[in-house]
Amino acid sequence: MPAAVRKVADFLGKAVSDKNVAKVCDHCNVDAMRNNPMVNYVYKAKKMALNTNAGAFINKGHIL
Repeated sequence: MPAAVRKVADFLGKAVSDKNVAKVCDHCNVDAMRNNPMVNYVYKAKKMALNTNAGAFINKGHIL
C-alpha cells in the first residue's frame, strides 16, 4: 500500500513524508475502515436510514 500512496501523491503533485505515508496506510487498513463509524453503516444508518441488517458495509477485505 505505501507504493500506491506515493503513486497517488506523485500524480497529485504532492510531496509526502514517510510518516504521512504510514498514517494514510494505517487509516486505509481494512480493520481500521471497518471500525470507523464514518465509513460504516453505523454512521450512514443514522444519516440515511439504511438497512443495516444486510451486514457490514466494509467486508472482510478478501478478493472473491
